[in-house]
Formats: sequence, structure tokens, C-alpha cells
Amino acid sequence: MGTSLSCFNSEALPHSARGEKVVVITGCDSGFGQQLALHAAHVLGFKVVAACLSVEGEKYIHDALQNTGGAVVQADLIEAAGLQKLLSAVEKVAESVGGGIWALVNNAGIVLPGNVEWNPPAAYEKTMGINFHVPVNLTYALLPRIKKEKGRIMNVTSVDGFIALPSNAAYNASKHALEAYSDTLRMEMMPWGVNVIVVEPATMRTPLAMSYWDAWLKSYEDASEDRTPHGNAWARGVAAKGREALEAIAADPQITVFAMAEALVTKQPKIRYKTGKMAKFFFKPMSMLPHFIQDKLLMGMTFGTKPPALAQM
Repeated sequence: MGTSLSCFNSEALPHSARGEKVVVITGCDSGFGQQLALHAAHVLGFKVVAACLSVEGEKYIHDALQNTGGAVVQADLIEAAGLQKLLSAVEKVAESVGGGIWALVNNAGIVLPGNVEWNPPAAYEKTMGINFHVPVNLTYALLPRIKKEKGRIMNVTSVDGFIALPSNAAYNASKHALEAYSDTLRMEMMPWGVNVIVVEPATMRTPLAMSYWDAWLKSYEDASEDRTPHGNAWARGVAAKGREALEAIAADPQITVFAMAEALVTKQPKIRYKTGKMAKFFFKPMSMLPHFIQDKLLMGMTFGTKPPALAQM
């Protein structure tokens, strides 16, 4: 990730100006957030406030970001106390450089897969809490400081934010919600010179994505029998094929991190960054098909043949 900024565009924010700019990033335990936090601090030169959920993630980032002028916070951002802990750290770092914030990167996310038939309402509540309400709460709290800098807000959604995929309704709903919120926020911030950016990755080789089908199978096995009439053999077969497909299509997460880095420094960032070939050349065109075609293709791609219980009907 040591790419020269000149490849982003000629109007990139000068490196000399970034030492006084604060970037807040959530979800820094692993994946995009972890890589972006390191890159933003060490290569781009920002003061990074990194939020982690786990103690292990916090320790790793803390050690990696020593002497960079930022801060690392371990907190559960769904909880009021955790949110306040992060906001207090952000305030302290921001006040050290004049009080403003250059960028908020709402990257933290969770996926709790499972078909609508058996995934319980609690899965939707938790998913919406992390994937939607946390970004809303952070944006609400930090917006005055971002406006002061004429900075930017970057919301990481997914291809699931513009096309709903089978087996993942809770995640789909949360990402669609964040996309709609981002569109409204972008329009309302136009007079203030604040950019609102949406990053829409396809499947990347991150811990969250690569564990998807294991989590889906567990949700099936944990459900009551009256909710799962399809048979365990069917579910195990779907999961096995799903894992194979993930291995085949998962892209290097640095593709997404590179796009996020560009969005941090470019004076005129794109409104949306679709990252990965699958996002640009498969899922986006798929989303434009008539729904009766789209539905059949996505169901066949996800589940293959009908479950035995339905095949006999």
C-alpha cells in the first residue's frame, strides 16, 4: 500500500497538510479498517483515531500506530458508554489540531446470515445496530467538527447495498439503509462543502467474508426443526458449494483499501466506489435486470437445486 498519491489525481490533498488532519476509522480489528488505519497513518500522514471491538485488535493497532499522534480505542460502539469513549478520544485528538475532523470512515460491520425463514428478529436488530445505527450516531455527533474542516464522511456498504442477495436479508437491509442515508446526507451537506462517499465492495478476502457460509450453516443448524424442513444434508451441500464459490471470487482487500485511501486524499472524491471486478462487471449489471430474471439467477447461484422437501412436491 505504499502507492504514490500522484496516481490518485493531481489535486490530491498535499502530504504536508495531512499532519494536522484527523481521520476517524471504525472496525479496525481486521480487514479494510485495520489496513486503512495503518496506511492512513504511516503512508498518508494523517492523525488516525482507530476504533476496535476486541482487546486483541486494540493492542495490535496500538503497537502499530505508536508515535503517530492519533489514538486507539477499544469499545463496543452499540453501547452508549462505548460510543462516548470513542467520542472523548476523538475530541482530545481533534482539539490538539484546532478542533476539526477531516474524515469519518464508518467501516465497522457485522454479517449474521441466514434465510428469512429461520434467521430470528434478534439478528436483524444486532445487524442494524452495528451496520446502520452506529454510523448514524457517529455522524450525528461528529458532523459539526467535519463541517468545520469541509471534510468527508465515508460509509462502507457493499454490493448488498444496491442488490439484495438470497440468504442475507439482515445484512442487505442494513446496507440498503446506509446507502439511502448516505444519499440524503450527501445532498444536505452540499452547501457546507462536505463530501459523502459510499464504498461498495464485492466479496473480498477478509475474515468477515470468508466465514460467511460457516455462519450461514450454523444459523440453519441452530434453528428449530419446524423452521428448517429442508434437511441437514441440503444445508451442508449449499454451504460447501458456497465456500468453493467464495474461494473462486474473493478479491484482494487492498483493492478496496486503495479506493478508500484515494477517497481520503482526493479533493473531489467519487460519490460511489465500486471495488472489485465482481462489483463493477457482475453485480451492478445484474441489478439492472428485470426482477424475474434477476431472482432466478441469484437463487440458482446461491442454492443450486431445490431442497429435497420441495423437489418432492
